[in-house]
Amino acid sequence: MMEPGPVKELSYKDLELCTDNFSKENYIGDFQFGKIYRGKVLQGKCAEPLPVTVKIWEVSELYKQYPGDNELRMLDELVLLRHEKLTRHPVMVRLFGYCYEDEHFGVVYDLKSLNTVYNLVPKVSVSRFIVISLDNMANKMVGSEPHKLDNFDWLQRIKVIVGLAHLLKIFHARNPSYEPFLIRNIAASHIILDEDYNPKLCDFSMISGGIFPNRAANRFQYVFGCYGSIESSFHYYGKWSTKSDIFAFGVLLLNLITKRVDRQEERGSDRPFVYEWAQKVYDDDTGKLSRRSLVHGSLEADPLYIKTDGAKITKLAIQCVEDDPKDRPTIKQVVRSLMKLQIVYRDASIHDMDQIFRGHDAPKKSPKVGSFIMH
Repeated sequence: MMEPGPVKELSYKDLELCTDNFSKENYIGDFQFGKIYRGKVLQGKCAEPLPVTVKIWEVSELYKQYPGDNELRMLDELVLLRHEKLTRHPVMVRLFGYCYEDEHFGVVYDLKSLNTVYNLVPKVSVSRFIVISLDNMANKMVGSEPHKLDNFDWLQRIKVIVGLAHLLKIFHARNPSYEPFLIRNIAASHIILDEDYNPKLCDFSMISGGIFPNRAANRFQYVFGCYGSIESSFHYYGKWSTKSDIFAFGVLLLNLITKRVDRQEERGSDRPFVYEWAQKVYDDDTGKLSRRSLVHGSLEADPLYIKTDGAKITKLAIQCVEDDPKDRPTIKQVVRSLMKLQIVYRDASIHDMDQIFRGHDAPKKSPKVGSFIMH
């Protein structure tokens, strides 16, 4: 990774070249409003190509859009990623360049991507699971090998959770001059892991509050977040809040511990969302609260897994997806709960992360971003 430097203005042809014409081999996945690719930027005849990640906005077939929406989304992201308090945050993607050409809008991150959390979680429908003794192995999959470990282990998942929670703490921090930032579209598809499984939040297309206007009442209100991560009570309460981000964080937490995600292909089906399934299974369990766990059996078999941690993190996830926003914890409470997990207490690398995160304060003033303006 390079030290932050001047952000480069790139042509659409540049994006095509560094992604090998947006090849299938370089395709990582979709985000809410477009696609994400791996790429390489040439730095001279003798220098090694720089691994990058390319994100392009497209006209969505799933979400209502008006002309100019994607342009504003990209400009907002450019402002945010150049904010002096966020450019070096370990969970924020680092901006290398951008494309603003005709109807082509894209950004290039200085990031060698492994994959998204969404792609690293098995795509198995909730309806294909059965519950076998929540006290022991809650998430055995029919016809599968529940104890077969993947490369995304328990400690790595905890690091993703802790890292994102600390970032949210900064975004939600109170400041007399601004409302809290609301991300509004936290999702497994928007968390990219580098090759060391460090998490990077990679989309801010629905950012609101903070240095940006409050968009709860303007035309962006017709987009309600990512599939499976929208609180069921949203239409009843009718407005976004920090508790909306907490809900989406809770869904991500469930994705990581249960090894299941909601799929766009399931839109319109009668299958429950992951959070609905989790609420029902958790509430139907007759065991002690201190022992209820939705952690997947293969993760329970991880040598660093601690049973009490599984129950605590399950309880936290369920609290985050409570129907009534008032019943959900604040992000400060979430962080405190996570830092009390035994794996966090015992693992030096997470303690190091915590010290790094503590060195990042909430943004306090608008960045100097040249010709880029906030909309």
